[in-house]
Amino acid sequence: MKTTGRKKTTTRPKTRTKPKSSSSVRPKAGSGKKDGQNDMARTKQELIKELKRLRREIKKLRTSDTSVSPRAAHPIHKSELFSFLDNLPFDLFALDTKGRYSMQNAHCRKNWGNFIGKRPEDVMRNKATLKVWKSNNRRAFSGETIKGEISFSVKGKKRDFYNIIAPVSRKNKAEGIVGVNIDITVLKRAQEARVETEKQFKALADQSPNMIFINERGRIVYVNNHCIKTMGYSRAELYAPDFDFSVLIAPEFRNLVQKNLKKHLAGKDIPPYEYACVTKSGRRIDTVINTKLIDYKGKSAILGIVTEISERKDAEEHLKKSEAKYRDLYDSAPDMYHSLDAEGIIVDCNETEARMLGYKKAEIIGRPLTDFFTERSREMFQQHFSRLNRRRKEITVEREFVRRNGTKFPASLHISAELDKKGRIIR
Repeated sequence: MKTTGRKKTTTRPKTRTKPKSSSSVRPKAGSGKKDGQNDMARTKQELIKELKRLRREIKKLRTSDTSVSPRAAHPIHKSELFSFLDNLPFDLFALDTKGRYSMQNAHCRKNWGNFIGKRPEDVMRNKATLKVWKSNNRRAFSGETIKGEISFSVKGKKRDFYNIIAPVSRKNKAEGIVGVNIDITVLKRAQEARVETEKQFKALADQSPNMIFINERGRIVYVNNHCIKTMGYSRAELYAPDFDFSVLIAPEFRNLVQKNLKKHLAGKDIPPYEYACVTKSGRRIDTVINTKLIDYKGKSAILGIVTEISERKDAEEHLKKSEAKYRDLYDSAPDMYHSLDAEGIIVDCNETEARMLGYKKAEIIGRPLTDFFTERSREMFQQHFSRLNRRRKEITVEREFVRRNGTKFPASLHISAELDKKGRIIR
């Protein structure tokens, strides 16, 4: 590279201070369906923060020299600030020291008309609301920032607002007040609808013969009256933050319940399943539980419906014992017993019949009864079996059986049929 002997000079480019960009904070009106309370709280905090920032910018504009070149620019120029304020999606207004409106944005003009130069009493005709407005204005002029919910009519319709009014001061002297009305009607209606839905749910749940609960990540947040009555715990005990809900579950089922709880929290559906509860007194209750993942006050929770099946389980056990007793009597009866389907196939037989024929039961079941007849008895049985199907439910006939070893023996065969409504044999 070639160089010259000239002295190099450097020239620094003039720096420009880029104006900071402004941004608006919009209330999330549409999010009330999922969590109105949380969204409302976030909206309030964001708007309060934004209002404080605007007050600082207004103060800077009041104390600055507007003739300064844009190159020495303020963070937000007056024209940019006013454009920003005018396009905010909620009411923004200001009052001067005489109590007259000195500024309002486009959203405010749309709702109330142009009221620049007017007093609150010229705008609001409702005496109760006007009283609140004036009280808040006086407090703001004394240096206090007022925040809270308020309801009043806009164009004949009741609306809910979050109202903020704050003083604008210069050298510790109030020069006016600025306020915003943030429409929270949608959020309030969603919140009220949820409260009403919860009231209806609880009213229905308390009439249910089943135990109903809501579990939020291992903590019980709701139980119905039947649950209190059956389990023996008070609501205060069950709702306590340190209450361990696993004590309500029989030890051998705890792993199963915990496993299904984790699946639910992962967004999976769980089919109904049986487990045993343990009451405060230690009594064991057989139950079947049906659970569903729900949204409860903006959080994921599990709704459980527990049906007591102790009586059913007792009945099932009694039935098993009765069946075992019947089976003993059936198998040990001195006569041959068997059951046939509509095609004459043996579906069951007793041990006596198997012994008489020289077979095991498993070798008999599934075969036609006529396999064990002589040829002549087989032909006669087909005639009587079809007649039974059409005319009557019971018949008694003489037939000759053939044993496994080929020997024969006569028997009186009493046939009793179970028919459907159309007279067709069921068995």
